[in-house]
Amino acid sequence: MARGTPRRDISRATRPGRTQRWRAGLSRRKRAGLSRPRDLRAAARALGVAATLALTLLSSRAAAETEAPVVAIVSGPADASTASRIESELKDMGITAQTLILGGDAPAGEPLSAIGERLRVAAAIRIGADRSIEVWAAGDPAVEAVAANGPSDDGDRLIAIATAELVRARLLDTGPDPAPAVEPPAEEPPATAAPTPSVLEARAEPAPRHSRIAAEAGPAVLASGLDLAPTFNAFLAVAVFVVKPLSLELFGAAPIVPARTENGAGSMRMHTALFGGGLRLGLESGSGRIAGYAAPGFAALFLALDGDAVDGYEARSETVATAAPILRLAASIRLASRLRLGLEALAGVALSEVAVRLGGREAARVGRPILGAALCLEVVLW
Repeated sequence: MARGTPRRDISRATRPGRTQRWRAGLSRRKRAGLSRPRDLRAAARALGVAATLALTLLSSRAAAETEAPVVAIVSGPADASTASRIESELKDMGITAQTLILGGDAPAGEPLSAIGERLRVAAAIRIGADRSIEVWAAGDPAVEAVAANGPSDDGDRLIAIATAELVRARLLDTGPDPAPAVEPPAEEPPATAAPTPSVLEARAEPAPRHSRIAAEAGPAVLASGLDLAPTFNAFLAVAVFVVKPLSLELFGAAPIVPARTENGAGSMRMHTALFGGGLRLGLESGSGRIAGYAAPGFAALFLALDGDAVDGYEARSETVATAAPILRLAASIRLASRLRLGLEALAGVALSEVAVRLGGREAARVGRPILGAALCLEVVLW
C-alpha cells in the first residue's frame, strides 16, 4: 500500500452541515402547516388587507360621527316647541336637522349667514324672539323671512310646514337635494279650528246646478208663407225642468211690425202671432259653457188682417187662427252663472193654409211654411 495521507470516511459524519440544518427547518415548517415560503407570503398579504379594511371602517365611522348637520335651527329656550316641529318636518322630507340654543354655538347678535358658514351647513334657520323666522342657504346670501301668526297649536304646525318647504326650495335652488324627499300625508285641520289668515285655502267651485225654471226673451222675425215679407216680433219662452235632460216649455211671439201688401183695390197689413208649448231636450258640454236644445211642440198661429180700400171697395178687419206643429232648435253660450245668450231657429207648417184676397183677387197664401229666428237672452230664475 502506498504511503501518504490516510483517507477519511465521510459517509458517517456526525457534525451537522448545511443540508441537515435545512432539513431540520423544513421539518419544523411542516409541523406548523407551512410547507413552502410562498404560503408565508400569502398569509402576510391577507393580514395586511384585513388591517387596511379595519382602519377604513374606523375612519369612516369617525367621520360620520363628526360630520356637521345639513340644516341648523337656531332658537331660544322659549321656542323649543316650534324648533322641534320644524326639525320633524325636515326629517320627514329626508333632510337632517339639528337645533342650537342661542348663546352657545350661535351668539344672539351674530348674523345668520355667519352662523351657517361657520358651522358649514347647507342651510340655517333662526327663530326670533317675536316668532319671526329667517332662512339662509349656502351659496345664496339672501335671507328670507316666513310670516308668523299668533301662538297656537295650528299656527306652530303651519309655520313649521311653511319653513320646511322654504328650506327645501332654497336647497333645490342652490344645489342637489340632499336626500329623496317623501311627502307626508296631508293633515286635515280640525272641524272646529278657526281659519288661519296666512294660509290660502283652495276651494273647488261647485258644479252649476241644473236650472229648474228658466226664461228667455229677445227679438225675432217670423215668416208665414213665402208670399209676404216676414214680420218683426218679440219672442218669449219659459222652461220648467222635469228630469234631466227633459223640460216642459211654453213659448210665444208677439207682433210688433206687420207685413204689408197691396194691389189696385187697396192695401193690407198682417200681424202674425204665435203661442204654443212643447217638450225640450237639452244638451250641454262637459263644462256647461256651451249648451243647446231641440224642442218639438204644437202652436196656434194667429193672423190679424186689416187694411185700407180705394174708392168703390170696403175695408174690414179679420183675425184667423190655425194650428201648426213646430220644431225649435237653439244653441247658447254661458255669460254668467245664471245668464246665457242664445240663437234660435223655428220651423213649422200650418194645418190649414190661409188665402188673403184684395178686391176679389188672391194677394197671398199664409201658413205654409212657418219660419222664424230669434236672438234670446236666457235667465235662470231658480
